[in-house]
Amino acid sequence: MKKKLSVATSTNKDGRRFSNQAKENLWGYLFITPQLIGLRVFTISPVLFSLYLCFAQWDFVKAPIFVGLTNFGEVFSDNLLARFDFMGCTFGER
Repeated sequence: MKKKLSVATSTNKDGRRFSNQAKENLWGYLFITPQLIGLRVFTISPVLFSLYLCFAQWDFVKAPIFVGLTNFGEVFSDNLLARFDFMGCTFGER
């Protein structure tokens, strides 16, 4: 005597494949997908890349080289930053 294997199907009691709530959820996800892609491409990715470049040395031709906090040390040890900071405070108060 052979046993029949039952195959699980995704139909509900009414014989429909998806419930109305599942269809509404699917449409919602389909409508929000372009906005999520745009958010990723035009906002999240550039912010993460700029954070990476804060810690790298890059001349736009070769690949970026990780240098750690060296860039910040150069900025804060330069006297030019102090002059610009003073000028910004002076002209910003007027």
